[in-house]
Amino acid sequence: TGTGFLTIDGLTPKLNLAGANSATLATTASDCTPVVGPLETVQTCTKLVAILPKAALPAGDYLATVTCPPTADCTTPQAIKFVVAPPPTLTSVVPDLVCTAEGDNTLTLTGTGFLTVNGATPTLKLSGGSSATLAVVASNCTPVPGLVEIVQSCTTLVATLAKNALPVGDYLATVTNPAPAGCTTGQTVSFKVVPPPTLASVVPDLACTAEGAVSLTLTGSGFLTVGTDVPSVSVGSLTL
Repeated sequence: TGTGFLTIDGLTPKLNLAGANSATLATTASDCTPVVGPLETVQTCTKLVAILPKAALPAGDYLATVTCPPTADCTTPQAIKFVVAPPPTLTSVVPDLVCTAEGDNTLTLTGTGFLTVNGATPTLKLSGGSSATLAVVASNCTPVPGLVEIVQSCTTLVATLAKNALPVGDYLATVTNPAPAGCTTGQTVSFKVVPPPTLASVVPDLACTAEGAVSLTLTGSGFLTVGTDVPSVSVGSLTL
């Protein structure tokens, strides 16, 4: 938006984006008023719309200017900062192995380029046999100066996966930044939802402990070891 954007005999102004690379884009003008007097058909407008094609510019900072068509081909003396943001990168989801059957799970995501825009935060998507899109809370953020929007670039996100939100299975985690910088991580991180273990038998199921320790053998399925951690066994109020 601005003032003095001229259309002349149907020709519209050009948008120039200059930085490490550059692009000149055609525009569509609106909110226009006829200019009386010239031989040409002239309008002065206050709004232009341009389309920046996919991958037209690499990530970086640019300066935006507008040039009116000939014969009034002046360029705006002031330039507006314009940023092409790279897609965010997702490094890890911790934990990446959860059981959702008994309660909510807090997930911590680390990476780079997680953007907040005017308070809107990225979203976490877990995709597999089913899918879930989760809101996040961002932290470890640095302001991105010079933009009309209030933008921060963050490296940590925290999401809550609600109880029974996803069935058992394997998933891929991706992060999408909010509009207008709504790119999605190119890489995915694996994430797994496991069922509760099942206990089929305890042998012996009758014991006397008054004269010594008793070894119990448990059979079932889904008994997981995670790193060096092994399952715990509860007998009444006692945890073994």
